[in-house]
Amino acid sequence: MKVIDLEQHFGTKLWLETLKNNTGYPRYDEEKGLGFHENCWVPNKQGTNAYTKMLDLGEGRIRLLDDCGIDYAQLSLTAPGSEVFDTGTSKRIAEDANNAAAGAIERYPDRLGAYMTLAPGDVDWSLKEIDRCLEMGLWGWHTHSNFGDHYLDEKQYWPLLEKVEALGMPIYLHPSVTTSKELRSFGICLAAPTFGFGVDTQFCFLRMIHRGVFDAFPGLKILLGHFGEGFPFMVDRVNAAYRQGYGMPLPEIGGGYEHEPGYYIRQNLWTTSSGNYQMEAFFCTRDALGKDRITMGTDYPYEKMHEGVDMLLKEAPISEAEKERYLYTNAKALGFAKNL
Repeated sequence: MKVIDLEQHFGTKLWLETLKNNTGYPRYDEEKGLGFHENCWVPNKQGTNAYTKMLDLGEGRIRLLDDCGIDYAQLSLTAPGSEVFDTGTSKRIAEDANNAAAGAIERYPDRLGAYMTLAPGDVDWSLKEIDRCLEMGLWGWHTHSNFGDHYLDEKQYWPLLEKVEALGMPIYLHPSVTTSKELRSFGICLAAPTFGFGVDTQFCFLRMIHRGVFDAFPGLKILLGHFGEGFPFMVDRVNAAYRQGYGMPLPEIGGGYEHEPGYYIRQNLWTTSSGNYQMEAFFCTRDALGKDRITMGTDYPYEKMHEGVDMLLKEAPISEAEKERYLYTNAKALGFAKNL
């Protein structure tokens, strides 16, 4: 059985040096780790420094794929991505990341693919960069749940969404540290993976619904990690205000949405299994969204690569045919792993 991993992160020397030299946030400190904000630091752990592992786009990563039984891995520039920097820096990081990813694909065309990184602060540049990335073999746009002070639903980004939809290209909407000052005040424990990541990604996706993004671009395909950031559990709950007659946003936001919010979760959302190994979460996602909406992701190097594979390949009490959907077929249907 072929295995495709749709969430593996990488970094570049330019990305890391930019973080090291940044006097504000985000920044990287070799002793303290990665700082997203004053109170939000991801500490380095002795012997498991993820930010050095992510620079490896060579034989070391391929050996890990072999050891874990992964045939093909889709690479993405990790958080904090290009979007949070000033526009000039953002474009330099994005172009460099795309070049590095293209080089990895050229070396290992049957083993590695990559999402493209864009600089949404310059939409015209990003539209051209999409074309360049497609020529280099990249597929999918990997972006983040917030761009610092901005979110993907805002009208200035609609030309990007229009082009992505026309290409049939998925968007991997990856979490970033929440913009909530209250959650940040607790530090990384609430601002990031355990809670803030999910909150911010839910907020971004719901903003897209309420702004009318999916009515304007009904063919958009959004990938969310962690079995959908809690949305499969909430399909009915997000409809409550709609049912009760006060579900529309304020007029200055836009015209609202044509269907109840749960409709868009079922229509425009795909998921990966990355970093969520609770079997009940898997079954909830399968039952709420359907068998064609689940793919496998390991979230390497933040999670152990083999655990992401083993959950679906070895531990889930499902048939071999169903496993093949999640490990291979559904990813191929989204256009990934063209060389596999």
